[in-house]
Amino acid sequence: MKAVVFFVVFFLISLDICFSAEIIGDRIKPFVSARTYYDSNVFKVKDKEYLKAVSGDDRMSETINQLTVGASFNYKWSRQELEAMIKREFLRYKHYKEQNSNQDEFSMKLKLNFLDKVKATASENYRRALVLKKDFMSNQKNEQISDAKEFSIEYDLPSGFAIQGLVRTERKDFSLQALGVKEYTNNTYSGVLSYAPSPDSTFFASYHINEINYDKKQAVGGRLISNDSIGEMFKLGYNGKLGGKTVVSLSGGYSGRRYEEFSSRDFIGIIGKAQLAHQLTGKITLSAVAERFLQEEIFLDQLYSVDESVSLTATYKPTAKIETYLSGLATQKSFRGDSHLALTTFQQRSDRLNDLVAGVGWSPVQLLSLEMVYRFSERDSNYDQYKYKSHGLELGVSYKY
Repeated sequence: MKAVVFFVVFFLISLDICFSAEIIGDRIKPFVSARTYYDSNVFKVKDKEYLKAVSGDDRMSETINQLTVGASFNYKWSRQELEAMIKREFLRYKHYKEQNSNQDEFSMKLKLNFLDKVKATASENYRRALVLKKDFMSNQKNEQISDAKEFSIEYDLPSGFAIQGLVRTERKDFSLQALGVKEYTNNTYSGVLSYAPSPDSTFFASYHINEINYDKKQAVGGRLISNDSIGEMFKLGYNGKLGGKTVVSLSGGYSGRRYEEFSSRDFIGIIGKAQLAHQLTGKITLSAVAERFLQEEIFLDQLYSVDESVSLTATYKPTAKIETYLSGLATQKSFRGDSHLALTTFQQRSDRLNDLVAGVGWSPVQLLSLEMVYRFSERDSNYDQYKYKSHGLELGVSYKY
């Protein structure tokens, strides 16, 4: 009953904002949304007994109400453009009330265009957000503060060639002092060379260097060591259209990471991604994605994982105001590597994750939309304590000017 009242009140407020926003113009665009989430297994754990042992509470399900208010700003002059966004989210938990939180986000982006051949972008994004219960099993509230700055420049060469360079620095901190060991600075440098023989096709080669510097040493294999590392990634790829109704994206290369203190922890491997989207009819769109990716992990003496996934999505839009979708994702996550720091040999962990999402969206009037989403996720693992199943339901209404 409380949820119904919540949505009715919000709907009336949204209508009032809708009329007043027309006076503001197209430079400042307010938005507001209200959502209710139900999750049968908010911690993503095996059972109540395991949850009780690690967190002191055996309540697995949770209902979360979220109210989001904010505004975006856009200003153009000549070939230049300035964008900004400010947002606040109010999170309220039904059972784990100590997790009630207000999340903030602010971003700004400046786009510069010189003689239609040189484009430069400078941006900054600040976000303070609650760490989800599934990522942190404690009754204490833990917030993550991230601040990212980025600068990129692109030069369009004759005959369809283009060169792009990017520098990005990101700082991550946590509100809990106990997690100071996970605080770090992430610096990324990348370059992309692309060639577009036609407006519908682009070939590219990219190279990325990523430096992660932690504030404190971390525990690996029972010892405290420096986890600072340098990663690199190289990709060749193609983006294009086939026949007017099919969009294809293909890329492949390698990814690796080198650790400063222990070279035995280094890893490198092949990565790749294939995406296909096809407009079957005017109302139905089908898409598929297959990907192989390497990711840094710390699990016992294992230091990275090979993630291989396949996803399928179908979107059906019976009318201009209604859209439905169904998406499935299957991921095989294989943990690898040996730190050579542990005295005991551990079995390599292997996880199988399955996710299903089904939703429907309805826009009864212009700028106002309602959505209902069902989510199912499960993880099977050769380590029994990491198995779980979860069902979720999400109801939302939003207004975007």
